Amino acid sequence: GGEGLLRVANFLVAVLIAREYGSALFGLYATSLAYATIAVMIADNGLQITAITSINGSPGNINGIVGRLYLAKSLPLLPVVIGSAVLLWALHASVTVWMVAGLLTLRTTLQAYCQLQIAILKAIDRMPTIAAVQTLHFVVLTAGAIAVYGLGLPIHNLMEVLLAGQLIELVASWARIHQAGIRLAGGKLSEAAGLLRYSTPFGISFTIASFFLRMDVIVLAWIAPVREIGHFAAAQQALVAVYLISWLFGSVLLPELVRLSGSPKALHAYVSRWVLLLLATSIPVASVGAAGGPYFMRALYGQAFASAGRPFVILCLTMPFVMLNALYLNRAIALGARSLYVTTYIAAAAAGIIADVLLTLALGITGTALAALLREAGMFGFLHFLGGPKRAEAAA
Repeated sequence: GGEGLLRVANFLVAVLIAREYGSALFGLYATSLAYATIAVMIADNGLQITAITSINGSPGNINGIVGRLYLAKSLPLLPVVIGSAVLLWALHASVTVWMVAGLLTLRTTLQAYCQLQIAILKAIDRMPTIAAVQTLHFVVLTAGAIAVYGLGLPIHNLMEVLLAGQLIELVASWARIHQAGIRLAGGKLSEAAGLLRYSTPFGISFTIASFFLRMDVIVLAWIAPVREIGHFAAAQQALVAVYLISWLFGSVLLPELVRLSGSPKALHAYVSRWVLLLLATSIPVASVGAAGGPYFMRALYGQAFASAGRPFVILCLTMPFVMLNALYLNRAIALGARSLYVTTYIAAAAAGIIADVLLTLALGITGTALAALLREAGMFGFLHFLGGPKRAEAAA
């Protein structure tokens, strides 16, 4: 649907940046996006999941819940935007860094509100509406990127296109929420704070999951030249798309998982069917990607990105684990097994940072890709095998 089209458009934007502006600017883009995504995800604090569970749990009070959700979303986001500007000023950032990092931060902030609104639409079962809104965003983004490429405009114009597309999605999705009869009811700060506290366990897990998506680039930014960051980011684009698809997939399944959580046998059967389907689809895709990795990198980004081929092969092998981990995470959320998913993600983040640093220092960006594979495989092993008794205990 529309989400898939947006992922395609964002991927093509990344390819455009790499081919037209070079690995150094692509590395700057990837690093800025990594830091902005992490900061905004921390501020989000799991409110997307809370929106779905709260609205489904109390549909008669939807206006009050939505009002508190927006207030809870805004409280931590404002310091993120201000803090980003202060940081760029303190670092004496160049005009180019200001334009790329600043506009990306604004775009990511708008995206956070869009994701909340999409969660609200999911909770009230407006999936066709979501597809229409995101398709509109896709059209604007694609047309703008083509115009930037055709006119040979600088990178900051492309960042402005990204920002404009996100703003259009924000306005269009809110119009659909309003059309559904939902109105913003006033809320107290104490109520919004309570919502943030309730969502924190979700926020920890999804912030860490988002950190996994960007962690490798952030670690590279500490120890590698910006061109090497660009080469790894080129290889990582396909895995980024898989992460985003996995989050979408999990959020779509979550309402049904919550509904089935009171019946362990039905929940087990439902999850087992999805495991088989994910394996049947992700393994062939990963195999094709791994087999053609070096060729794909040269064809997409040019000969200058040939060194991205080996990391791409390794990252392709990570894809099935990412999808399965998303399924298991949302099952644990549906069962209320907070200690399971919080502990798993915190441990994986800590071990992942250590592996990232050690393997990157030893093997360069190939080691960075290997650390990502080990991290996701380790999480799968715990959630699938060792997490079984804890899931059963939560469902009892």
